[in-house]
Amino acid sequence: MEYDFKNYKNLLESKNEKIKELKDAVNSEVSLKLDLLHKSNEVKLHPDRVKEEYELSKAPTEKQIQAYIDEKYSSLTNDYELAKQNTSLIRKDLELLDNRISFEKYVLQLELRKNE
Repeated sequence: MEYDFKNYKNLLESKNEKIKELKDAVNSEVSLKLDLLHKSNEVKLHPDRVKEEYELSKAPTEKQIQAYIDEKYSSLTNDYELAKQNTSLIRKDLELLDNRISFEKYVLQLELRKNE
């Protein structure tokens, strides 16, 4: 029996595509994280906006500021959390591909020993 390299080649191509997908997912995740961080810092640097919007009589507490950020940017926070989960799933897919590639290498090695 002769080893079919097509499966091994397909796995390597799949891994290459998955790495590209991971790169895009990481870029998206980092972009969302930085956008959220920038907007959060902007609010923290200007707590008077929170005071005015909620008509508070005194300066808002840290918890009030965080609650404002959480509510104001909930959609962005959700997108960021989804991007993190997406990146995590792609990493798991890559791990599975690596395991399948290792298995194919093992099968190839067995085939080569058998033919010696």
